[in-house]
Amino acid sequence: GAGGVGGLGAQAAAALGALGLSFTLALSGGDELAAMAAESVPLQDAFASPQPVVLEFYGRDCAQCRESSARMHAVERAHPEVSWVMVDARDEKNRPLWEKLGVDEIPHFSFLDASKTLRATEIGAISSGQAEAGIEAIVAG
Repeated sequence: GAGGVGGLGAQAAAALGALGLSFTLALSGGDELAAMAAESVPLQDAFASPQPVVLEFYGRDCAQCRESSARMHAVERAHPEVSWVMVDARDEKNRPLWEKLGVDEIPHFSFLDASKTLRATEIGAISSGQAEAGIEAIVAG
């Protein structure tokens, strides 16, 4: 039954844990979306901070979001001067923000400068270069 499967899962999780790997990431074939969400700067903190902000609107079940997550995570890590906020498009409490920014499909990236003014928008599974260009627009400004 299901108990046996759960036991195997726990054993695998323990083995992966010993290797320092996240069980959920290993299960989903290297999907970094969950890691990005877990490391995300809280929205309120990002807006209170003097740093420029990248808002990434995503959904856990969004294939394009998962497909671009490894690229975006690498770009995020390369830019500690920018607050990268993962905004779950399925979470109703984020509705005012996505309505204000005109988010109607995901992934959707909003690049805000230090004054929190929208400077660039990218939609879809964007390239590292597109993300870098958006960051350049808000850091230089």
